[in-house]
Amino acid sequence: MSPSKQVQHFSYIHPLTVVTGYGDFTCDGCNTHGYGKTYRCAQCDYDLHDYCATCPSTLLSFKHPQHVLQLVFNVPGHICDICDVSVEGFYYRCKACDFDVHPLCTGRPQQSSHPNHGCGCECGHTNQGQGKVPRRSKRKIMVRILKDITTTVVTNIITSLDSEDF
Repeated sequence: MSPSKQVQHFSYIHPLTVVTGYGDFTCDGCNTHGYGKTYRCAQCDYDLHDYCATCPSTLLSFKHPQHVLQLVFNVPGHICDICDVSVEGFYYRCKACDFDVHPLCTGRPQQSSHPNHGCGCECGHTNQGQGKVPRRSKRKIMVRILKDITTTVVTNIITSLDSEDF
């Protein structure tokens, strides 16, 4: 019996062991559902998708051919421009274009296999098969606005508390 393959990932202190046929899990890298093969620390119940465990720190994708995407970890308040779902954990980002994408969404098919969707998934985008950057979703715009408003309100509250005598 050969020893299991192990990797040391930048996001975790223990080595991760490749486990095939594991079943359902939540990836601790991108916080999305996984099934089957995982890179796992059984001691801590830490799992990574195959792609999240081996993804490059930079990526050039047909989904965003204008710039190289940088791998970012755990910066809250962003929405994936491919599937329109909040990103929590690993994701790729183009700061110049404000383009964010889950690591797994970078691997979606270029050509659509579903007549209603351009990126080959059930996400609702219609222009992904052409390699174009999707228009900002209303949800993403609202998240940015609410984040800015919240930051401003909290800053004003803290400033007013600092100026009061207790």
